[in-house]
Amino acid sequence: MKGESIETSVQDEADIAALEESIESLKRFPKIQFEIVGHTDHYECEWNMCSDLALRRVRLVCKMVLDSGIDPWRIIALREYSFNRPIASGHENYRKNQRVELNLMEDP
Repeated sequence: MKGESIETSVQDEADIAALEESIESLKRFPKIQFEIVGHTDHYECEWNMCSDLALRRVRLVCKMVLDSGIDPWRIIALREYSFNRPIASGHENYRKNQRVELNLMEDP
């Protein structure tokens, strides 16, 4: 099933490299907390299946982050927005909506 591993969840090797770069940046700033947010689009799934897929993506990225040595207390939320927050429109750009974001939280 799509989204069962990092390799099947990302578009290409550049996406994995970008995630690894983000993790390295988090390691350089050990006090920053963040949330992991998953998104889908209506081209790859339907209704509640989109929520499930977005959540699987979040869990996979969370596992990768934790396996890299990031302290769990730094992750303040795991969220999924399904297809409700697109960043691109049109069939030619739909893959941009299939994403996971690491959103940094402001210092208190």
